Order: sequence, then structure tokens, then C-alpha cells
Amino acid sequence: MTLHTLTPVHATHDLHRGRHTVVKHGSHGTVVDSWPNWSCTTYSVEFTPEPGATVTLSGLTERDVQPD
Repeated sequence: MTLHTLTPVHATHDLHRGRHTVVKHGSHGTVVDSWPNWSCTTYSVEFTPEPGATVTLSGLTERDVQPD
């Protein structure tokens, strides 16, 4: 199932960049872009981990985020 732009999603696990946890499991976000390719579709998702802060992560798959 492909997620469309502006679909509300949540993180299925803690998302890391390097050794740092950037987004915690269950955090809510919105799909802002997607890139289909031969093996899977990758997504760019904007999360709001706390009020006034946004984090945009690219290269996420449906194993990383699921629709709300």
C-alpha cells in the first residue's frame, strides 16, 4: 500500500540518525513526499516531536511509518 502526500502517519519504532534517537516510537507526522522505485517506495515525513519543533526525515519506508 502506497502512502500519499499529506497522509497522517506514526513511527513504528524509534528512528535514529547515527547513534541519536531523532523520533520516538509512536510519534505522529505527515508524509510530505514519496519516491517509488523498483523495490519499495521511500517517504519524506515531517514529525512534530514536541510543540514548536519539526523534524523531517527522508528515506523512510512502510516498515518505519504506518498510517494513523
